[in-house]
Amino acid sequence: VARMAIHDLAKKETPHGTVTAVWYDDEGENFVMQHEFVHLSFHKREFQALLECLNESWEKYRRNHGGTRK
Repeated sequence: VARMAIHDLAKKETPHGTVTAVWYDDEGENFVMQHEFVHLSFHKREFQALLECLNESWEKYRRNHGGTRK
């Protein structure tokens, strides 16, 4: 039985039409992220580190600039 190697995880589009999507590749244990024409691939440990950095930066931005989660 063949297993599916690529899994769709998320896809978001802004009101302006900017698309961001994330997939997971079982075989390489890689997350693939595409934002418009930028395509990035991260091993799962590196992707986790990226998410932690992004979350920390967003929280710091919210504390210092009053941003909201929209």
